[in-house]
Amino acid sequence: AFALSSRYAILVGFPMFVGLAILANVIMVVFAQPEYAEATMPLTIICLSALLPTWGIAISPMLMTIERTKIQSMVTLASIFSNMVVSYVSIAYLNLGVVGAAWARFLASCVSLGLGIYALKRFLDITFDWEVLWKASLACLCMATTVFLVSFFEKAVSPLYLFPIYVVVGAVAYFLSLVAL
Repeated sequence: AFALSSRYAILVGFPMFVGLAILANVIMVVFAQPEYAEATMPLTIICLSALLPTWGIAISPMLMTIERTKIQSMVTLASIFSNMVVSYVSIAYLNLGVVGAAWARFLASCVSLGLGIYALKRFLDITFDWEVLWKASLACLCMATTVFLVSFFEKAVSPLYLFPIYVVVGAVAYFLSLVAL
């Protein structure tokens, strides 16, 4: 059950978050305003941090199903605590601002996935579908490359008009890459 649910989450979630990360600058300019373009980096980091929970999407429901809610709560609290500590240090002492908070979110995702896998493996024999993981990752790389190549037209055409083209071309590139792999 774990491999099957994570397989479909990866196939759908990875291109969504990678696509959002790739188009973060365009999204900020088109939907917010050019003066919000500085939020591109934190948005990109947060999108990439969302890949980890997508990979381990079934961990929390499985722990609750086997009545290990206390363990799931501990995993969640450890993730929240790590996020709070790293956010505080990165903002108050390292002066990293929103980028530091985004990196703290990434670390919290790592903590949550790592502890969740550790906890679940203590009770169940779970397996990962590594083939889907590498195929989806490679297809996302192809999608990113294709969108990057299309972005050269941005000099001639407004990002407002190119945004739907980015989405369609990226989706087609991802799908064709998956089929080819």
